Amino acid sequence: MYLGTLYLEERFDMELYIRISHYLERVGFVPSVINNLYLPLFTARTPHRKESIKETALNVLNGDKHYDPETRCFKGVDKSLLTPLIVIKGIMANKVDIPPTECSAFEDDVYALESKDIVKLNPKNLMKYYSYPERDAKILFGNITKCFHDHKNMYLIKKPFINNDCIEKCMLLAERTRFRAAWFNDKVEQFEKILRESDEVDSAEIKQVLVNKSLNVKRLGWWMEVAKDHCESNGGDWSSMSSTARKHQIINSIRHNAIGYHQSYSTHREKGFYALAYDIVMRDIINTFPTLRSVAQAQFDSKLKDELNPLPHNN
Repeated sequence: MYLGTLYLEERFDMELYIRISHYLERVGFVPSVINNLYLPLFTARTPHRKESIKETALNVLNGDKHYDPETRCFKGVDKSLLTPLIVIKGIMANKVDIPPTECSAFEDDVYALESKDIVKLNPKNLMKYYSYPERDAKILFGNITKCFHDHKNMYLIKKPFINNDCIEKCMLLAERTRFRAAWFNDKVEQFEKILRESDEVDSAEIKQVLVNKSLNVKRLGWWMEVAKDHCESNGGDWSSMSSTARKHQIINSIRHNAIGYHQSYSTHREKGFYALAYDIVMRDIINTFPTLRSVAQAQFDSKLKDELNPLPHNN
């Protein structure tokens, strides 16, 4: 769903921009998450199954697109070949062509892929993973380099389809100087509605929205790469960490990006939403990731103990 172009001149929708901007300032991704999410290059491509170039071209036509780089990429390529799943690493701002007087807000699918899922985009890998003849592989790669200036940051998903557990909805705001994003789906909207309209915690309502639903991405390998990226970008040495210390980092990354936790932590701690969200999210982590269970349970128990026996304040 395209949410609209926000013009920075007379037609600028300040109210919409402020609303979206405030939401992203509050719950937007940290760089380690953005760096490990991918945008699909061919948005008309159905990701859940194998699809030929001919089928993708029909999807483009049915979408009534006026500016169509996707079809131009396939010029001169055998249309019976599979449309490759090509992605751009780091949901880069330059995926969107933004004039200097505009910014764009949109909802889009992003892919939570691990490094083992992808290879660099080049003719050799098109031949290896998608069985392209050399001629077609070189033509397609040449077309892409002409249509998209950020092709050096593009990757090829090894399989011709991906599972639902890799795909998530995000709100994205592309501005002239930065690019921001956050989870944006039915669960997020339901929890945001509770925060807006409730002065007191309704445990039953919040549990109905969040229990077993607070974690968007349930791929442990992906969260490990996010945690490693976050650790190293902040001066840490991931390679020297113990297994337990790494698991702590992974759990923290999952928790801080879980639905409910992030929203309540940033603006609603005093209302009691945070304590309930923490409880729900940690239980979801314990139940979802067996490898993290013992460390997460110890972390959870330690917090409960601290809350029951708070340290005395220094006078």
